[in-house]
Amino acid sequence: MLRIELDDQGRVVSCGGRIEILVGRLAVVDGSSPTADPDDAGGTADGDRPNPDRLERAVAEHPVLVATNPDRATAAALDRWRAVLEVLLDDPVATVADERCRTRVPGRSVGLLCGTGGRLTDTTAPRADAQQLVAEALRHRIAALEPAAIALVDSDTVDGAIHAGPLSAIDAYRLLPTGPTLVIVELRGDQLLAVLRERVEAALTGSPGTYPHASGLRFTPDLSLSGRPSIGPVEVLDQEGRWRPIDRASRYQVVVTDRLAADDASPTLARAVADGRVVRTTIGTAEALL
Repeated sequence: MLRIELDDQGRVVSCGGRIEILVGRLAVVDGSSPTADPDDAGGTADGDRPNPDRLERAVAEHPVLVATNPDRATAAALDRWRAVLEVLLDDPVATVADERCRTRVPGRSVGLLCGTGGRLTDTTAPRADAQQLVAEALRHRIAALEPAAIALVDSDTVDGAIHAGPLSAIDAYRLLPTGPTLVIVELRGDQLLAVLRERVEAALTGSPGTYPHASGLRFTPDLSLSGRPSIGPVEVLDQEGRWRPIDRASRYQVVVTDRLAADDASPTLARAVADGRVVRTTIGTAEALL
């Protein structure tokens, strides 16, 4: 609890307080409430029998603990908002015309998810359409800040296939992790080429989840295992919608997740971030599909 005293000018006169840890009398942790009797048989109905004395003894022994009772008005408000949120999450936000499969490396069945319910399927040339769709969504989501941006996502950005039909908000959050947010990194053309090579090489040498999927940029890598992989000709989409060969000296704005920017699969990207050539946003990956 923090106590602050202000004077009539709004200046702080005194500041103090004490640490308090609130413990709800009806809270449940690991299947047991704070009022469960530890002397009874654990995990049984008797073992979870309320024992108010236990909590009161703990509060008396540890002054930082403060026992609290549920607030009925707060609980009722939360229930109302929970019902509204469930409706919002289930409402369709988009319609997917065709199923988008997920595979970590295009043309290979590593981590392939496709088919009803995300079952594994047997295909000779699997495509990473799910990651491609997400990369396009990220680029369009950031277009207000950087109209000519390039988006890169790695294979592990997407947790499953994207099925045909309505796509709800809860579907987006299930497909994409909620933790990562989007960042915009400025890279020269030669640095961007290095990032692609580093991530393709990492994907072919034991870390398939690092394979890069792009929007606003296209390349056709040689995925043979003999020697260092080649990423082939690389083209970028200009503001007029035309594909142009990448210019090694030009600077490009590249949208990635903060998780991708911080991993060790691409030292070139990590150095650019460390040099401060980055703009951080509060946009989460799942928000790009909403």
